[in-house]
Amino acid sequence: MAKDPRDRFQTMMEFEKALAALDPSVRDVRAPVPVEMQAFDPSASGPNRALDIAKNLLAGTSTPSPSEMTALAKLARPTLVVASSVVGLWFLGSIISALAGLVRVLHDGEITLTECVLLVVGCMFAALTPGVLYVLHVRKVIWPNSVWSMQLAADLRRTATAALVAYGAVSMTARIVHTVLWRNTWALTSGGWDITLLLVSLVAAVTIGGMAPLLRNLRRRKRRS
Repeated sequence: MAKDPRDRFQTMMEFEKALAALDPSVRDVRAPVPVEMQAFDPSASGPNRALDIAKNLLAGTSTPSPSEMTALAKLARPTLVVASSVVGLWFLGSIISALAGLVRVLHDGEITLTECVLLVVGCMFAALTPGVLYVLHVRKVIWPNSVWSMQLAADLRRTATAALVAYGAVSMTARIVHTVLWRNTWALTSGGWDITLLLVSLVAAVTIGGMAPLLRNLRRRKRRS
């Protein structure tokens, strides 16, 4: 081994090349390329490229290629804005609808104009402070970091999808059952349905949307231990 560090081999690849030059029987050993990177073709068409990216997003153990990471990083922040807006509108609208349904159940009738104004304005003011704090946190902590932006965008996208799908599925099922099977549409006007839709969509959003952050925290704890 050379005494001067500058004369030594800096990497194992340089050392293996030097051995291969001395002995032809020594093969060039290279790090295996992940299957996901081999299957991804940057020159592929738009639908194929989107399909490859979607597969890597859904597969928790796959390693995206640099081209995929670049594409995901570019889409992370726009997705974060859209998904945050969708989740906020869903939560605010569901809360207003559920509270109005609760008032209708207690009064056994429709809400008044005063109650309508109080519900809408009160819920908007109540959501103003958490919304501003969320925007400031994302802008200061999440937005400058591409990795965190990608993670939060994916979590919010799953949350929005789960909430809207659960809300729509329960609503459609209730309408089919009451309208077609039971032929009793009067029950659909009950305020209890508004409360039920909020609870079901909220459970779906927390369960599916919060699964990925929970798994990430568990992996971090295992690595630290």
